[in-house]
Amino acid sequence: TFIYLYDELSFSSDLIAYLVEYCVSKNHTAIRYIEATALKWAESGIRTVTAAKQEAKIHSPAYYAVMRSFGITGRNLVPSETDYIEKWRSEYGFSIDIICAACQQTIQSIHQPSFPYTDKMLSNWRKLNVHTMEDVKRLNLEHKRTHQSIGTGGCRSEKQVYKHRAALL
Repeated sequence: TFIYLYDELSFSSDLIAYLVEYCVSKNHTAIRYIEATALKWAESGIRTVTAAKQEAKIHSPAYYAVMRSFGITGRNLVPSETDYIEKWRSEYGFSIDIICAACQQTIQSIHQPSFPYTDKMLSNWRKLNVHTMEDVKRLNLEHKRTHQSIGTGGCRSEKQVYKHRAALL
């Protein structure tokens, strides 16, 4: 099997090692599953470990959860969008639940998906030591009270309201 991957599919030894690691990480150790994954990668033109890792990122449950929260369908995320998700998970240390809550709040606030807007929100949550959904709920209540008392801050245009709301986050 591994000889077939090396000789016939032209997979490097590094790619074969990553293939096995990837399959095992998904709790699939059957050789048939590994072969099927290799064939899928070959059909997709994946020939390097970097390309395989990018493919794995695109199909991770976390990415699908963000896509669902944003209402994104019919396309894959582009690298700049997947970079945001990686930043939110790795650098900021947020759970998928908190990331999805921020995505949903982005949609409620500006009525469209916006990774930069969500990033600003999550950056602020990080500064405010948000770690749980209870923290998010508390912040939302505080934001709602503040927003009710100051309204739109005297903003007249939709763009000014957008900037004002972003500043409150």
